[in-house]
Amino acid sequence: MTPANTITEMAVESYYQKSGAVGRQNFVSGCDAIEHCLQVGYEVSAKEKWGSVMAAELEQNGRGYMMLLVGDERRTSDAALGIALRGAGHGLRVHIIEFLKTGRERGEVAAVSFLTGVTLSQYGMIDVRTRPEEFRGPAISPERLQAALREARDHVLRRVTNILILDGLLTLVDEGMVEDKAILELVERAAPWTDIVLTGRAASPALHDAADSVTLMQTIKVREHEPLRRGLHY
Repeated sequence: MTPANTITEMAVESYYQKSGAVGRQNFVSGCDAIEHCLQVGYEVSAKEKWGSVMAAELEQNGRGYMMLLVGDERRTSDAALGIALRGAGHGLRVHIIEFLKTGRERGEVAAVSFLTGVTLSQYGMIDVRTRPEEFRGPAISPERLQAALREARDHVLRRVTNILILDGLLTLVDEGMVEDKAILELVERAAPWTDIVLTGRAASPALHDAADSVTLMQTIKVREHEPLRRGLHY
């Protein structure tokens, strides 16, 4: 990890180049400069979490990894949460946006408080007692959908997130509430050290072709009227 003073010096130099500021007093006195310093420092830190060799390779590739987890919505979410746990183990910054779910009683909501670097937001209306396939109508309001998409764009543009999980977004594309073009633009604007995981019921042909990996998850057997178990189901 680059020492804090080195990150600061890199931020100072970046600010000089960006704003044409002359003299250290100009840099220290401006609130916008301080914000710029923090942003550059966080970006350097996010980049270095991958390691110098990996970061160089990512810069050459131009963008991060795009993974699609397609199929049973509960199982695709389970897999995505496993990725978040693994990322936390590597000290990466992970952010999860649950487009369809709500409920503080969900295990992942409590778990992020124990996982350094992992954060989570919920925007949907499906609680733990409702199966996704049983929910009638859109599981997110248009206003909250736009807010969730803005949050996803913010994480991409700030360039400080290593893994961005967009849980349930593929389902909204399948339902026609989000254009796949918007997701492709999001991925193209992501930093090389930002990997994006999307989950949901189905993947459009355009997303399927653009993805680095596509995994189909299918439930083969489930007991009728299966009771929900903490940890396994929520």
